[in-house]
Amino acid sequence: MIARLLQHSVLRGFFLVAALTNTACSSLLDREFTPHARLSVTIPNSSATDKDRADQQGTLHVCPGTSVQLSWQIDGRSSLSAARGERYLAAQECLAVSEVASRGTGLFPTCQDSTTVFRATASHTLWRWYGACPGYGCPNADHEVIVGSSVTERVGGRPGDCVSGAFVVTNTRPALDWDDRYRVSTVSLGGLQVARTLEAIPGRTLTVRHDGKIATFRTGVTTSDVFHSGRVAGSWELVLSGCDSPPPALTINVEADCSR
Repeated sequence: MIARLLQHSVLRGFFLVAALTNTACSSLLDREFTPHARLSVTIPNSSATDKDRADQQGTLHVCPGTSVQLSWQIDGRSSLSAARGERYLAAQECLAVSEVASRGTGLFPTCQDSTTVFRATASHTLWRWYGACPGYGCPNADHEVIVGSSVTERVGGRPGDCVSGAFVVTNTRPALDWDDRYRVSTVSLGGLQVARTLEAIPGRTLTVRHDGKIATFRTGVTTSDVFHSGRVAGSWELVLSGCDSPPPALTINVEADCSR
């Protein structure tokens, strides 16, 4: 009887130790071998402030020939790559760097004046299929960089309630996402619907404020060069006078070219 109790105690102790060991090993593997990738892309000649960098990282717009700065932090087997085109998997790779340092920063060119998707990849370093995201090349971090000598940026959106006799829409284009070489050429109404909104009520105006300058659109006035040579980045405020006939959207088209 005593021998049987001792045997059961030993078995219980064995299974307890095994369970604790398995939990500890799983925790260690999760901590040491679960891949993770972070990637940020910035434009060296951007006028972005530290606050811009902390608040937003979106799609970048750069002029041809502008290199971008990549900063990465990768846990696992690491690599960097870049491909031209909007669809990464179907695009042609133009940069491939395997086994980069787990943390680093550096300047990299875009793919021959083409829209470029930069990717940081983390893969498993032990037992390739271990973990919640099995297989090579998972997870990853992608950032798109749109390259072009000219760009058309639509600014605006759906207005809220009419306040103090006007509808107001405010958009911000972060300096972090825009090459400072882009300069505004002209600004125009964003389509026939906006023009018809002005035509519906005599004397109605759409006022646009940006970078300390003001342009006013009305019936027959659909284009302005008031913002010529100004930056795309910054706050754009659109103010439609009158509370009658609420418009579905207030938009303008900002045309910009790369300065020499």
